[in-house]
Amino acid sequence: MSRKLLLLSLVAVLQVGLTACDSSFVRNCPVIGKDPSSNVYNLDYKLIIPADCPVPLANPGTEKKYAAAKIYDYGTVDFRYATVKIKNSKGETVADEATLFLGIIAEVGDEYVAATGAKTFSDHDRGIFRVWSEDGSKTAYGETKLTYQQSSLKTSVSGTRIPAPNTTHTWYAPTSGGYPAYSYQWYRDGNPVGNGSSYTGDAGTSNFDLRVEVTDQTWSTRAAVLAPKVGGVAVTLDGPTLVYASQNGGTWNAYPQGGTGQYTLDWYLDDDYVGSGTSWSGYTGEGGHSLQVKLTDSAGAFDNTSIFVRGLGSGDGSCDPVPPELTCSSGG
Repeated sequence: MSRKLLLLSLVAVLQVGLTACDSSFVRNCPVIGKDPSSNVYNLDYKLIIPADCPVPLANPGTEKKYAAAKIYDYGTVDFRYATVKIKNSKGETVADEATLFLGIIAEVGDEYVAATGAKTFSDHDRGIFRVWSEDGSKTAYGETKLTYQQSSLKTSVSGTRIPAPNTTHTWYAPTSGGYPAYSYQWYRDGNPVGNGSSYTGDAGTSNFDLRVEVTDQTWSTRAAVLAPKVGGVAVTLDGPTLVYASQNGGTWNAYPQGGTGQYTLDWYLDDDYVGSGTSWSGYTGEGGHSLQVKLTDSAGAFDNTSIFVRGLGSGDGSCDPVPPELTCSSGG
């Protein structure tokens, strides 16, 4: 039986030769699997992404990746069909696609949801590639393990939160990490409105939702949202999330935007009124507490925001640890 030679280039991401794996890892690989049926033709191939090179992944069990094969029939078998099948670590098939050879070449690939077995970054999938002759009597087979690592891709939406009615504004999607170049898709109230790194539009007269989805070269995707309030008011809040009775708690600041006339800012600790103004200082008490600020402008428009704060220490002198100590000593 003459040996069948195939060259298979495996791609576990969006493009061939992706820099997610250093180019020094690109290598020719021997056969790593054989079909148990008769008349088996061994498979020689080149892995562009080696089986031991993790593919960046944002959300195991929900994010899509792409596996594809480019197969060249240089032998005398005259293969007709090519398939790719992706199985998760539980043995479940998550993608299955077939194609025909066009002359000596076949390209077969399919989207699949990555790491649906354990739904963790340490999970893995299997890429299985097969080819058949016209009558199905001659086959070749190859398999590789697809491993993953957490993607460093990050994005957000920046721009005005309080646009005046019928004014034009630009919102941006600052993005870092992952593997550039990035692709963008903007949605306004669920409708596609742009595919650049920023979106410019008229605020109109009604509140709306902005969402951007950013995808890098490994098909890792991050989404960010912003809900501009047209002609409204908004308040943001900053301050510590861990405070100590021994330091008299902490200070929190409120930053109002938009609206008409003067602002009124009221502070509430676990729904109890504790003061007014652009800041509040004090000790929240031991354990977890909600600190909220409510903003009202002269026209009656309002907004509120809150922060969860953990307090350490009783405040009565019986047990007031000093940072970085987290508990009182046995002596009180």
